[in-house]
Amino acid sequence: MLRKIKRKSIFVFIAVLFSILILLISSALTNGMVKTINYNYLQVQSGHIVAMWKAHYNLSPFLPGKFLNPNTSKSFNYEEDEKNIAAAKILDDFLAKNSDKVDFAAKIIRRSVSYSVGSNSYATILYGVTKEDADNLNKSKAVNLVDGKWPAKLGEIMISEDRLQKGNLKLGDSIKIESFDISNKPVSQSYTIVGVYGDGAEYNGYFGFMTDQSAKKLFNMRDDMYDMVKIYLKDINDSKELSKELDKALLVKSDVLRAQDWYDAGLFFTSLSPTCKIIYQWFVVILLLIISVGLKAIIRLNIVSSMKEFGIMRAIGFSKRKCFGIVFLELFYICCTAAVVAIGVALVIVNVVASNGIYIGPSVMTNAFGGEYLYLILNASDYLFASVVIIVFSILCTLGPALKLCRQKIISLLRKVAVV
Repeated sequence: MLRKIKRKSIFVFIAVLFSILILLISSALTNGMVKTINYNYLQVQSGHIVAMWKAHYNLSPFLPGKFLNPNTSKSFNYEEDEKNIAAAKILDDFLAKNSDKVDFAAKIIRRSVSYSVGSNSYATILYGVTKEDADNLNKSKAVNLVDGKWPAKLGEIMISEDRLQKGNLKLGDSIKIESFDISNKPVSQSYTIVGVYGDGAEYNGYFGFMTDQSAKKLFNMRDDMYDMVKIYLKDINDSKELSKELDKALLVKSDVLRAQDWYDAGLFFTSLSPTCKIIYQWFVVILLLIISVGLKAIIRLNIVSSMKEFGIMRAIGFSKRKCFGIVFLELFYICCTAAVVAIGVALVIVNVVASNGIYIGPSVMTNAFGGEYLYLILNASDYLFASVVIIVFSILCTLGPALKLCRQKIISLLRKVAVV
């Protein structure tokens, strides 16, 4: 009899161990996904505060391509030159006034273009970077240089490793960029490939990087104009307050240029990842609930096997509450032991892959995880959530059978008449 009870307890231990381990690993996985997606979004797309022209600002923040599918109609209107210059001056004054809080501001060019390789044509996003922005993208590894160098002169361009392979290109080859300038006139120019980048989500592989001066020359743009400004702060927590202050200052003269903090500007990226985490966690919780149905049957069998012992305890003065506590604590002890083991295993797994990550390679999966490497991160809230799940799980499994046991008469328990 004891052997059977022991075997059932081991089954409960294994079931809870794997369930909690799945819960913790899925939380670590989604934490890493959230961090990677938000990090790349901040570095490549928005900065901590983004200053956008009116048409761009009015795009829905839930639009995935808000910063990834730009075109001339979403930038400034070249016919409103005076308003544009006035708005740009307000922005410059704001940056100078808050120089103690601003790390740097990247006034970039970002427009849709196409380039030709032989008879084939490819759509891409031309990204004209300032030197500071290029240094930041390179240093942060948001854009990982695979071969060659970052463009530093007119006529140089850097493309993704994926685009290089698809076009059967190599360093030193030329590609012809075609697009429309600020007045919507067709323009074209050849550029030499001097760099190749990789390691990122598929949607980050659509960029073609060149200096901002090269981009302005291609689009016949004034030297003091830009498509958007990525503002990086010394403390990201100041982004909400400073973005509102900047937007308010810009609206005094006109509404041609607007400002928004990184979170509100791209809700598709900033809200999608936490939502995925909640979905993953509740999937595991539902899995535990399903397991609890099976465990309730095991607990009933354990109680039936021990009914005479419970009857003796009741007969010598054990209260119903104490008998309930014995049933609950037995399962709770097993669950806690399994949880401790699961946490230990999860910590080992997380620490092993914490520094280098798990390489998943260039694939469609990179869109979900934000890059070619998958990182695992566990927060204190994940341990707290797992603890709450264990307590609720133990109560749900024991509540019904234990209460029915407590309601039985002592004589029925001694005779092992089961109604549980």
